[in-house]
Amino acid sequence: MAGPLLGIGLGLQTLTTLSGIGGSRLDEKINRNISGFNARLAAKDAELALRSGRERAEDIRESTESLISKHRAAFGVSNVVSTSGSPLLAQLKQAEEGERAAQSAILEGKVAAAGFSARKALAEFESRITHTRGRRERTNMLLGGLAQGASTFTRLQ
Repeated sequence: MAGPLLGIGLGLQTLTTLSGIGGSRLDEKINRNISGFNARLAAKDAELALRSGRERAEDIRESTESLISKHRAAFGVSNVVSTSGSPLLAQLKQAEEGERAAQSAILEGKVAAAGFSARKALAEFESRITHTRGRRERTNMLLGGLAQGASTFTRLQ
C-alpha cells in the first residue's frame, strides 16, 4: 500500500517544487525586465539632459548676441561710438553675463545627467541583485523539495 502512496506523494512534491521554481524564474524575469527598462530610460534621460543643457546654452548665446547687436545699432543711430568707453564696457558686460548663463545651463544639464546616470547604475544593480536572489530562492526551493521528498519517502516506507 505504501508504494502507490509513495509515488503519489513524491509526484506531488515534485510538481509543487517545479511549480515554485517556475514561478520564481518568471518573477525574476519580470523584475529584471523592469530594471532593464528603468536603466535604459535613465540612460536616455541622461542624454536628453545633456542635450537640453547644450541647447539652452546655445539659445542664451544667440539671445545675448542679438541683444548686443541691438544695442550696437541703437548706439549707431544716436551717433555714439560703440567701440570704446561705456558702450564697449556695456557690451562686454552683456557678453560676459550671457556666457556665464550659458555655462550655467550646460552645468545644470550635466548635473541632471549625473542624477540619471546614478539612477541607471541603481537599476542595473537591482537587476543583478534580482538575478542572484532568484537563483538563491530556486536553490532553496529545490533543496527544500528534496528534503521534503526524502521525508515523505522515509515516512511512507
